[in-house]
Amino acid sequence: LLWLDANQISEDQGLAEGGQVTSWDDRSGNNYNVSADQEALYPVYDSQGLNGLPAVMFGMDNNADGLRLFSTTDDDFMEEDWTMVMVGEERGIADWADVIGNKTESKYDDGWFMRFSNQGKSEISAGGEYYGGSHYALPFQFIAVMRKRGDVVSLHLNGRFERSLTVKEGERITTENEIFLGLADKGNANSNRFHHGPISEVMFFNTALSA
Repeated sequence: LLWLDANQISEDQGLAEGGQVTSWDDRSGNNYNVSADQEALYPVYDSQGLNGLPAVMFGMDNNADGLRLFSTTDDDFMEEDWTMVMVGEERGIADWADVIGNKTESKYDDGWFMRFSNQGKSEISAGGEYYGGSHYALPFQFIAVMRKRGDVVSLHLNGRFERSLTVKEGERITTENEIFLGLADKGNANSNRFHHGPISEVMFFNTALSA
């Protein structure tokens, strides 16, 4: 459904070292418009950002960066089964570091996110439900697999099952807010909850893949 690969940014987009990533080409063939509307949100490109390999760096100036993954007209699939795979590293901020999502206010509201606390605790939310997982020493490199099968949403980190939650009847994962990578606060460049660190790959599938 969607495939973002930092290895292809320099080759495909001709982006120089440290250049602002105004958009990230979708390699799935579905041509999703992964971009930001304001310069304050642009992350930067680093050819050796994660384990010596290319990555898009978010929040490196201790300010929120984010790219729109799905508009509100493109996110209906999230009410059905889906799988997200992400490769990155969380370095932590003073507040919760929202890595991805569209939930902007209370974690009891509709919407969803994946994030880490300033102590490295993982947390996911979907619909009005949320669960915290394990604590990890920061910086924490991760391969995150978040999955929705039926009404159950689960998270695995580096092959380890974290938690699952059940979205109750009437609760929704989609909202009037777009889904952003790097923060969950509807593209708010002044948000104090944002991802700090590299992301090298993101994939979405419109099916619930097996663990």
